[in-house]
Amino acid sequence: MPKEVAETGNKAFDDAANERASALKDLGREEMLELYGLYKTAIGKDFSKETKPGILSGIPAKLKYEAWKKVADRGLSAKEAQDEYVSKIDEFEKAQK
Repeated sequence: MPKEVAETGNKAFDDAANERASALKDLGREEMLELYGLYKTAIGKDFSKETKPGILSGIPAKLKYEAWKKVADRGLSAKEAQDEYVSKIDEFEKAQK
């Protein structure tokens, strides 16, 4: 999952982002992108300052941008995104058992 270390002060989120997410196996592209969008919002990144990927950026960059945009369009706060991220990790872990 994320390469950077999450240090938000929310232990449940930080553990989910730094430890639990990387242990998940066989997540589909949609699930990975959903987590990406939530993660970017959860760590306090401002989508409005993000530049839309250009034509030469490649498909992965465009997919990530759109995933983050979906979360930004919902107007979630960082705390709400953190809580939803943890819930999604819980859901994906249960599905893999």
